Amino acid sequence: MSKIQIVTDSSVRLSDEEIEKYHIEVVPLRIEVDGKNYIDGIDITPTEFVEKMKEAKNLPKTSQPSLGDFVGVYSKYASQDKTILSIHMLSSLSGTVNVAREAAKISHGDVTVVDSDFTDRAQGFQVLKAAEMAENGATMDEILKEIEQIKNETGLYLAFPTLTNLIKGGRISRVTGMMSTLIRLKLIIQLKDQELVPVKKTRSMRGIEQYFDELINKFTQIPDLHAVGLSHVDAYDYGKELEEKIHALRPEVPVFLSETGPVIATHTGEKAMAVIYY
Repeated sequence: MSKIQIVTDSSVRLSDEEIEKYHIEVVPLRIEVDGKNYIDGIDITPTEFVEKMKEAKNLPKTSQPSLGDFVGVYSKYASQDKTILSIHMLSSLSGTVNVAREAAKISHGDVTVVDSDFTDRAQGFQVLKAAEMAENGATMDEILKEIEQIKNETGLYLAFPTLTNLIKGGRISRVTGMMSTLIRLKLIIQLKDQELVPVKKTRSMRGIEQYFDELINKFTQIPDLHAVGLSHVDAYDYGKELEEKIHALRPEVPVFLSETGPVIATHTGEKAMAVIYY
């Protein structure tokens, strides 16, 4: 059993098998849909959330775990004489990592908190490597050095087929939003240095498809491509199509296709797709 316990939050995309294999502790975020509260991954799944979001009168609200949630988790592993590495979604999108840092100060454990600078499967890349290294007896310094390297070599591109949720959530101005709605603008962004950087604007889904095809074709030029993640919001068929294209080009590279979590789905809206790699 590893002496270092890996903790993360439910914005990460991991399979149940990965969580069980590496004994990863996932602290759930909280969700409110039209006044009803849910705990992410406990009493609502990503797919169920998307269905509720479609029917909701108002944009769902998401919130970070409480201070008590983190203190409880840290205390549990501290009582087992474990050192804790807690890896969380980017601070520019959620206050989760800041709550984790406050909990680390008041808990009785030896806790190191890391801002992954990402979320979803990009966060998962770091969590999985940390957990694998911990199981193999690596030191905290060795793990931190490796996940920093992964962070620097990760790319995340996200397509917004509609800007409705971005506007409602205040991520872009309402004036720009109204204009964008009128011309049916679609957007692809890159998550870089904790910022959403627009890389393409298009008026058609075909523009999104062409961009992602070009991005995937570039995977042939990356000799040390380790893994790819495809995350979507009610767009499984398109995700499967992209997965098949990647496998045709790089059959040796694992691809993880999943529905994204409520935090990202709330910001992106329906039919969003992310291509993530390192």
